[in-house]
Amino acid sequence: MKNIIITFTLMITAVVLSAQGISFSKSNWSDILAQAKAENKIVFVDAYTTWCGPCKKMSREIFPNAKVGEFYNANFVNAKIDMERGEGPQLATKYEVSAYPTYLFVSPDGELLHKNMGYLPPSKFIAVGQAAVDPKRQSAKLAMRFASGDRSPELLRNYAMASWENNDRKYVMLALKYMDTQKDWGT
Repeated sequence: MKNIIITFTLMITAVVLSAQGISFSKSNWSDILAQAKAENKIVFVDAYTTWCGPCKKMSREIFPNAKVGEFYNANFVNAKIDMERGEGPQLATKYEVSAYPTYLFVSPDGELLHKNMGYLPPSKFIAVGQAAVDPKRQSAKLAMRFASGDRSPELLRNYAMASWENNDRKYVMLALKYMDTQKDWGT
């Protein structure tokens, strides 16, 4: 009987732990980067402020979601940083955070790989994370390829979408360049 109770308790604990949302690090920035390097992961930063309504909604509704947590905990070292306190203002300047919430995806070396912003439902928030781990869709890599002269339809489309999601006005120019590569706008 004792073994049954122990087994049942362990099963319940496993279910509860697996139903957690995003686990955020409480470390400082340099320790977060070191952890990411040790775990060979990208850093996800929820760049927020205490007065931001959409930030509060993400914390209340999206970050606790089990599917969101499963994806983000497996792929990233997660950090929640107030952009108006502590190391936040310095990071906000470095990574050009101008709206909240902003989601930063940073290499263990501190290089910005991908950026997105705003309130997002779970499926779209997971899609942002999937783009951040895909070098073909990371906004920083897209910008570098564009700057080096790549004008392939795939790059133009992906870069336009990433720019639109970041409220970067160059998405209009990118979308027009992409449309110029298409024979049939209906597709």
